Amino acid sequence: MNSTTFTEDEIVKAYSALGDGLMLVEDMIIAAKQALEMNPEPNDALRLNENIARLEEERHRLNAKKLAIINNSTIIKMPTAQQILEIADLRNEVAKLTAANAQASEALVVMGKALIFAQGIDFG
Repeated sequence: MNSTTFTEDEIVKAYSALGDGLMLVEDMIIAAKQALEMNPEPNDALRLNENIARLEEERHRLNAKKLAIINNSTIIKMPTAQQILEIADLRNEVAKLTAANAQASEALVVMGKALIFAQGIDFG
């Protein structure tokens, strides 16, 4: 266990960034499910369903990291300013998709970005 002590502000920053990442994943799941309702091509529907499953796994992983921070049972790595900006940018893209009832192809592009980013989140 790392003996590094973090300030309350640093812990809040890491927790907040994880929360934002979690909201990104949840928003992307909603957008993907909306795209499925648009009757996509069978291949796109399959990819959407596979990616929804992967996003749900990421949601569980990020929730576990948030709980670990609360319980002080993990070594916390602080998010970088770049990661915080990426979360905000991706959340904006997802919000646009959701508002526009995006087609499957559009959802798949943003979903790919969100999955790559979510899998790279490791604040603890």
